[in-house]
This record gives sequence, C-alpha cells and structure tokens, in this order.
Amino acid sequence: MLLLSLMLVAALLLLIGTQGLSHFWPEAGEPQRLVRFLQNIWLFLSEPPRENNQAGGIFPALFGTITMVFLMTLLVTPIGVLAAIYLSEYARQNLMTRVLRIAIYNLAGVPSIVFGVFGLVFFVYILGGSVDKLFYSEQLPTPTYGTPGLIWVSLTLALLTLPVVIVATEEGLSRIPKDYRSGCLALGATQTEMLWRVVLPMTTPAILTGIILAIARAAGEVAPLMLVGVVRTASQLPIDTTFPYLHLDRNVMHLGYHIFDVGMQSPAGSDVMPLVFAAALILVTLVITLNLTAIIIRQRLRQRFRQFTRHH
Repeated sequence: MLLLSLMLVAALLLLIGTQGLSHFWPEAGEPQRLVRFLQNIWLFLSEPPRENNQAGGIFPALFGTITMVFLMTLLVTPIGVLAAIYLSEYARQNLMTRVLRIAIYNLAGVPSIVFGVFGLVFFVYILGGSVDKLFYSEQLPTPTYGTPGLIWVSLTLALLTLPVVIVATEEGLSRIPKDYRSGCLALGATQTEMLWRVVLPMTTPAILTGIILAIARAAGEVAPLMLVGVVRTASQLPIDTTFPYLHLDRNVMHLGYHIFDVGMQSPAGSDVMPLVFAAALILVTLVITLNLTAIIIRQRLRQRFRQFTRHH
C-alpha cells in the first residue's frame, strides 16, 4: 500500500511537472532557449493576469497566498500552543477535559466550507460590522471591515487549522519524560519556569510539525476562502507603500482559487490548460518549499535537543 501510494504521488507530480514546465519552455528554433525558459518563469511569477485571467502571470495570487498563510501562522501558533499547554499541563483530567479533546478532534474533521460559512457570519457580519460601528461610523453604510477581506481570510484559516496545532503540540508535550519535570521541580523551579524553560523548548519540533501540517492545509484550501475575502481579480495588493502598509480590509487573490477560475470558468476551455498546470506547479512548489524549510528547522532542533539529552 505504501508503494502504491508513492507511485500515485509520483505520477501526479510527474504530470504536473511536465505539463507545467512545458508552458515555460520556448518553441523550437528560438535562440538561447534556456535563458528564454528562465525568463518565462520569471515573467509568470512577476506579472499580473491579463485577458480575464486567461493570460499573463500569477503575481497577485502568489503574493496573496503567501500573505494569508503567513498571517494565519502568526495567529494560529500562539493560540494553538497555549491551548495545548493548558490541556496538558494545567487543566484537570476529568470528564470536561475529555469532552473538550473529543470536540477538538471532531473540529478537525468538519468540512472546510462550514468554516467559511462561520467566518462569513461571525467574523465578517458580526465582528466586522461591530468594528465599523465603533471606529468607522462616519463611512457607513459603506463597510470597511464588515465586508470580506484579508483579516477574515486569515482568521478563518487559523480556525480551520487550530485543531492540527493543538493536537501536535499536546502530543509533543506528552512525550517529554517525567524525569525532566521532576528534576526541574526538585531544583527549586516553579511549574511555570519548568514549563517555559525546559519542557516547551524541547517540544518545539512537535510544534513545528503542527505548523507544517497547518501550512500545507491552508495553502491548498479554496472553498471557505471564497466566502470571506478571496476574489478572482484584485486591483490592489494587501501590502504596499501607503500607510498603514498592511491593509487587512482588502480582498486578496489566492493561487488555488486562481487555478479553479482559469480551469473551470474560462470560456477558452482546454486552451488554458497549460496555464492551469503552470499555476498548479507553482502552488505545489510553494507548499513543498514551505514544508521543507520547516522540516529542516525541526530536524536541527531535534538534533540540538538530542545532544542536550545525551550530555545530561
């Protein structure tokens, strides 16, 4: 079964890779084909879409995807880690705690579109509408934050991936030997000092594992994001040189939704499939790059703590 799974993944990557790279490869007879090939990749990454998304590049979609994943990571990491610390270290292990853990596991299996509906109703209409009434009342009835935007996309993704971070962190905390905890307490450390100076640093690889899984899921989600701020075309980037530089109320493009729009909504049909495969190749490359970066950091931390354990 493992071999079959690897063969299917390899076949999928091979199809996306060959079809995607063929979009950049110049036609036969052109001089300096390799240079032209690299130029085509750069233009595809740096140019905005043209002709109703049927030509041009993917820069706004790529930029929006990276921005929302980065904001999602900043939001979900502290909340998920603190929730796992409370469940594992401070909460009494009773019926309520068991019910809460079951709820977290069930939350991980909820269809993503449900999170999108919740984000639209709670984040956009209720929370965003309240922010507009308190701070932007002079601009009403035109909404500022009471409409889909980057901040609500990031919060929806954070809520969607929160169970993954909680479960991974709690499992990492449970694997720390009790000898370390007892030794810290015997040396006079408080429970908080023991947790933040010894236990939590040794749990960092598990935390990064949860973040890796969260990033992988968030980068590929499309359905819930269409309800809370992702659009097919965006006239402005969420980050620019105008104060406050990061505009959380703006709509953003997403690479996954861009692929769906070009492949399924384009009247050109099969003529745009090379563009679809090229965008899919960039999305897969982005996810793999983010995962590899986090995996390398995690392995270095594991090696560091392994050496620490061996010396002590």
